[in-house]
Amino acid sequence: MALIPCCFPGSPVSSLPETVVLMDKAPLPSRSLQQGRNLYTIINAVPVRRWKEFVRGLGLQDGEIELVELEHSQFREQQYEMLKRWCQQRGASLAAILDNLEAMQLGGCAQELKEKLQNLLLRWG
Repeated sequence: MALIPCCFPGSPVSSLPETVVLMDKAPLPSRSLQQGRNLYTIINAVPVRRWKEFVRGLGLQDGEIELVELEHSQFREQQYEMLKRWCQQRGASLAAILDNLEAMQLGGCAQELKEKLQNLLLRWG
């Protein structure tokens, strides 16, 4: 499986190639994961009670997590902002997300996420 950058304009990884391949399918635009619906798909794949463990596993620092919690009162907005901030870091990719879910012993969540994102990217890409 190839990497799909999860990035936003101006982030360090936004300079990666414009197209990438997901699960040996046709090339898809790397900017696809920038869209909110894709971030929410990722958020929905992670059990709420394991969210902080998930973002820590991605490398988001506790100070950054706490800052987001102070800046946003709604948990769903906190999740979105944490994931968005992580996506702005170098090395942010779908592969990192899937690897993290596997490391958390959430392989079923990883597989479901992979399938949902593939369907979204093929439909809306």
